[in-house]
Amino acid sequence: MSKPRKRYTPEFKQEAVALWQASKKSAAEIENDLGITTGMLYHWNKELKKKAAATADGSAAEAAEIKRLKKELALVKQERDILKKAVSIFSKPNE
Repeated sequence: MSKPRKRYTPEFKQEAVALWQASKKSAAEIENDLGITTGMLYHWNKELKKKAAATADGSAAEAAEIKRLKKELALVKQERDILKKAVSIFSKPNE
């Protein structure tokens, strides 16, 4: 029978990749020291980069949406002010 698959927490993965990037050791040495399967550091590093890119894309999209909504809000406020003035003009009694 094969061994059950070992699962690692996201925190462990991040710390392992950070250790690898900060040290002068090779990935194989770090993997051996931590007792993880060969190639896992490369895989985890790739995953973390994808998540970081997705977060950055999401932030840029959110910033663009906020900018668009602020423009729309300014336009709606301007329309409201114009309508308020029109109501005050048309509600005055005829002289």
